[in-house]
Amino acid sequence: MISPEQSNLSPEKIAFLTQLMNETQSKNQNNMLPFLLSLSGRINQSGLNFTDEETNLLIKQLTADLSPKDKQKVEMLKQFSQMLAQKGNTQKNR
Repeated sequence: MISPEQSNLSPEKIAFLTQLMNETQSKNQNNMLPFLLSLSGRINQSGLNFTDEETNLLIKQLTADLSPKDKQKVEMLKQFSQMLAQKGNTQKNR
C-alpha cells in the first residue's frame, strides 16, 4: 500500500518498496530482523539511492508489524549505522 508520504518517491523506489513489503508478508517475527539487516546490500545492488527521509519511511513501513522489542533493536542498529556513516565521512574529509 502506497501512503501519501510515499507519493514523492520515484516509480522505481515505489516498485522496490512494494516488492519489499510483499516479501515481508511471508516472513515471521523471527525472520524479519535478518531480512531487515540484509536490506542495505539489496539497496546497494538495486542502484537506488535513498535520502535519510526515504530511509526512515522505508524502515517505518517494514517494521510496522514488529514487536516493540524488535523495533527497538532496529532503531539501535539504525543509530549505530548513522554513527558509523558519520565517522566514515569524517575520516574521508581528513
